[in-house]
Amino acid sequence: MQILVKTGDSSIEKDIVVMLDDRNARVRQEAARALSVFGTTSSLEALKKAVNDYNPNVRYTVLMALANLSPKEEKDLFVATLNDIEPRVRMFSIKALGNIDAKDTVPQLSQLVNDFDPGVRMQLVDTLGKIGTSESVQPLVYLINDPDTNIRIAAISAVGKIDVAGVDDILVQASESYDPRVSSRAIAKLGERKSPKALEVAKSKLGDEHMDVKLASINVIGDMGGKNEVAVLEPLLEAESTNVRKAAGEALDKVNSKI
Repeated sequence: MQILVKTGDSSIEKDIVVMLDDRNARVRQEAARALSVFGTTSSLEALKKAVNDYNPNVRYTVLMALANLSPKEEKDLFVATLNDIEPRVRMFSIKALGNIDAKDTVPQLSQLVNDFDPGVRMQLVDTLGKIGTSESVQPLVYLINDPDTNIRIAAISAVGKIDVAGVDDILVQASESYDPRVSSRAIAKLGERKSPKALEVAKSKLGDEHMDVKLASINVIGDMGGKNEVAVLEPLLEAESTNVRKAAGEALDKVNSKI
């Protein structure tokens, strides 16, 4: 089977299609992988039927093959498999919709914000951020409060890349998070966006007890600050923390270069 995959010999396509009905799941999986090198209607139709295979490994490989052969045309199929019982299948379907920039599927994607599998939710964050429409913002805001810290951070980054009204306010609110990793990421994103609210937020967080938040704030002030921020940064040169002193010095250099 591996040789067939490498050669892509279409003359044996019908024989491989038959293997999608083999009793052995491994054979069916390898058949789907082999068919991914063919772009004929025959292969596509056979693979669409196999997407309901009882074996999750086969279903996963079938979706990979369809995504390789005809991704945009199979949008509805990827939407249909968003509710598959296998997390890997759901993850792949979410990823496939992001790869084809299926903006009109955001409502269906949004139904997965409470998926029990963190890998599915993380992939959802990536896809919603990649699609990047105004409709993507609300589910991402929901995921900013996800139980998983890594997902919360990823959601902040995804929201921060979307250029629509209201995102700055979302990031300002997120900067108040009890989780310093979330708060610091929100502050950094405000700076990256050159938000008019970035300096105000950064200066208000210089006294934060968490190092990540403090350093993110110093960096934003260095990037966006002017002569009015010199007096804010200079006292930090005497801070107890070496990291704070170093960051403050670098930020002052940036500010002074703009004066």
